[in-house]
Parts: sequence; C-alpha cells; structure tokens
Amino acid sequence: MSNIFIDYLFQLVKKLYSVFPNFKTIIMDIEISYFDFKNLSPQDQCQLVTTKGQIINESSKNDLRFVIYTLGSFLVEITYIQQNNRLASFNVYQNTYASSHTG
Repeated sequence: MSNIFIDYLFQLVKKLYSVFPNFKTIIMDIEISYFDFKNLSPQDQCQLVTTKGQIINESSKNDLRFVIYTLGSFLVEITYIQQNNRLASFNVYQNTYASSHTG
C-alpha cells in the first residue's frame, strides 16, 4: 500500500471517531486477526479481550487470578492481582491448533 493511501485511511478513521463516538465499539464487533490484535494499543487489546473474548479457563494461586480468553484464532492470558483486581500480566498466544483444524 502506498503511504498516501495509508495516510488517507488514518484520516478517514479519525473522522469516523469524531462523527461516531461509538465507532470503536462497532470496529470491535469485527473478527480480528492475531496480527491486527498485536498492533492495537495495550489498552485497546485489554478492552477488546475483556468485552469480546470468551473465558475458557480461570484459576487462582496465592494472590493471583489467571484467566484465559479465546478471541478468534488466538488466546489471551490475563493475570490479575486478586487483592485489587489490577492487571499483573498480559500474554497473547497464537492458537495454532484452532487455525489449522477449521472447516
């Protein structure tokens, strides 16, 4: 893609954000790839996972709570500090089994 097109695309997205305050929510309803997800800001990644991801496993040990989400063809592990429910770590994994066994 040319830089002119990319600049135009970014300007269009900025305009959509200003005209439609819920544009980000609309975008997040679209299936997202692992690579597109990795290009989001950490805040947007966390918001997307916690609002659109499906919890597939949850466990606790000591003062930590481990939650594994599935989102499209990848997995996200979020570790929370139970005492204050703050984020301790955030890891993203390609779910190669799911992507190679579809259809």
